[in-house]
Amino acid sequence: MDYLLSFPGNIVPVEGICGATFTLRSLLLLIDILPHRFAVRLYADALKKDTIQTPLGKPVHVMNLPYFLQEKIKIILNGGWRKLSHYFSLVILL
Repeated sequence: MDYLLSFPGNIVPVEGICGATFTLRSLLLLIDILPHRFAVRLYADALKKDTIQTPLGKPVHVMNLPYFLQEKIKIILNGGWRKLSHYFSLVILL
């Protein structure tokens, strides 16, 4: 895990990924002790959502964001995800 983002009522773990393989080990360990099940991963691929499990079996919703959207994390967490995913769908179709 690279840093924690303070979000109203929550702490959201954020991890930046370099390379093609990643395990998210520290992020998943932290999620096991947090009251929510949400994390953000920054990486060099497409915008998408995943659901994975921690070592203790807790499901985690991971927002995967391309690096260039790092400055928009709070907007996305506030509901901007739908607008962005729609925009990216249109861009991919063009």
